[in-house]
Amino acid sequence: MQIENTKTNLDDLVFTDSTIKQLACFAWRSLPQNASPVAIAALLEAVTTTPDYPPYTAALAIALAHTNDWLGSLRWFERYLEMVPNHIEILCITAEIFLRLGKFEKSLIALKQCLALDPHNQHPSGRRARVLVKKGEKLLTQMAKS
Repeated sequence: MQIENTKTNLDDLVFTDSTIKQLACFAWRSLPQNASPVAIAALLEAVTTTPDYPPYTAALAIALAHTNDWLGSLRWFERYLEMVPNHIEILCITAEIFLRLGKFEKSLIALKQCLALDPHNQHPSGRRARVLVKKGEKLLTQMAKS
């Protein structure tokens, strides 16, 4: 899963609380090599203290994805999309998480949104093909068991 495009340089952003900035920057520097519980706790504190600040929300979602906490990550990516609804990369990542959770229809819906925003973007098209293949594999497995 490619999440490099979602990075934001937190040092260039305006923060309302220097302690929260320090926590978020510490956690951000530890990604993606080390999504440690300390980094996740720091990001959770940042999101809790500043709930309407999209970069913290995205950073927490990314950190959770790095620990394979797909449900936790999805929760925060969906929260991010409430604040920034047309973010193609985050929609693609959300589609990937839905795929990993076996929620093929939701994955296809997210990819359809991506393609509606940018019909020439090849990432959603390629991911859509993967979702359809996985969906077909699951259907064949279920048919074989019956």
